[in-house]
Amino acid sequence: YLLCQQWEKGLALKDSAGDISGWSETHVKQAIESISAFHAEHISRADEHAERPWLQPFASPVALARTKAQNEIITDAAAHFFKDWIDPEDLAYHRELVATVEAWSAPLGRLPHTLVHHDYNPRNLAFRADGSLCVFDWELATIHLPQRDTVELLAFVLSGQVPVERAAELLEHHRLALQAGSGTTLRKSEWVLGASIAIKEFIYSRLSMYFVAHAQRHCDFIQRTYRTAIAISKLLDKEVQDGQFDKISQ
Repeated sequence: YLLCQQWEKGLALKDSAGDISGWSETHVKQAIESISAFHAEHISRADEHAERPWLQPFASPVALARTKAQNEIITDAAAHFFKDWIDPEDLAYHRELVATVEAWSAPLGRLPHTLVHHDYNPRNLAFRADGSLCVFDWELATIHLPQRDTVELLAFVLSGQVPVERAAELLEHHRLALQAGSGTTLRKSEWVLGASIAIKEFIYSRLSMYFVAHAQRHCDFIQRTYRTAIAISKLLDKEVQDGQFDKISQ
């Protein structure tokens, strides 16, 4: 093993998960382009990386279904502990995701995968004085849909300077950047389907765990991020059903 450390100072937007007011569209696009370059470097090596024992386990449909009962308990607890702020419609949508996990996760295996950060949000991002992005805390890295990093970022940073309604455009920005950087053709219809699965998996696997943490220690980002994630998921549901995503770049 080799441990590398780098001293960084004067970082902007560090630890900004609780206050996203400084995240402009320029910052969001730069973060997408930066992670897209990383995804492009590894998209052709996903199978090779999947064999590495130090990576987090892949979120396969079978693995996701194993935690269904656990997620049912968590959503029931959220309805009780967070009833002062959680929207009943959002919780109902969340419960439906849990109930139908086998169905929406089924296409996971046939969509393009790459090495992902898997915790790509303002808690682990900051900008250097020269404008470049610093990305840290890679211990959750795994093989997943490339959209997984971007939907997590958008769940955290949209609804501030950049409205949630821009999610589809920003995901298209990711697709085009990854396609250009990797030389891989990424069909728009499959891309938005993957994005829809990725945001559902983020809600199902990660936000549920944030609920558990929030019950013990206040997470100042959880209310906004949860609402935004649900809103993005509903938006992508509509894009998949209506075929609107293809029209964005035409």
